[in-house]
Amino acid sequence: MKAVAAYLAMVTVTAMTPALRSQQPDAVEPSGAPLFTALLLGEDPPESSLANLRSDARAAISAAIARAKAYRPRIPVPPNGDWFETTLAEQRQRLERALASLVPSQRVQKDAIAYASQALLAYEWEGFSDPPLGEAAHTEEFLQQHPKSALRPALELFQLHRYRCAFEAAGFEGNMDSRKTAAAKYVALWEQVSRSKNPAVNAVAQEIDTATFLYIENQGHPRR
Repeated sequence: MKAVAAYLAMVTVTAMTPALRSQQPDAVEPSGAPLFTALLLGEDPPESSLANLRSDARAAISAAIARAKAYRPRIPVPPNGDWFETTLAEQRQRLERALASLVPSQRVQKDAIAYASQALLAYEWEGFSDPPLGEAAHTEEFLQQHPKSALRPALELFQLHRYRCAFEAAGFEGNMDSRKTAAAKYVALWEQVSRSKNPAVNAVAQEIDTATFLYIENQGHPRR
């Protein structure tokens, strides 16, 4: 419920501040993490994003991306849906693809479909920190309710990405409370995800952490 409230608050603020909104980035999926983006979209990443990986990590993430490219999402796009319904369904498909590709198994595929079907996803962020914070908080609530979920490594990676984006957006907004929250959540998650035994998850986590920025540049780093 807290995650939903945060999202609704963001929609209200966006509607009330057109001047600020006009300054905001539009992309919901930032391009600062090409491996993460490749998993979402089922596309090859730039070769440079693979160049410095250890051989085992490169093999693992290459296999995950190959699965993502071959994956056909099960979440439907409404044939007669409006723009909002279509956009949200496509975002759910991307999340389903990434989750199912990172932790390959029939069980995880079913869990990925079930999770992505009900995940809290904002159709736009518009430079605000509340949407990525809300998405990460909703994921955290799910993992608290399903502590043994096979999706945990992939969902924690998704949270890590969202918290870093939220940290950058909060800095852009000048929202120090949200910035502190995002940083604290990011640091705690980093301690877990960076030790993942899944080499593909570990490779993407390293990419997220070492990127100059994910969403909005010149906003620092949550661990520094």
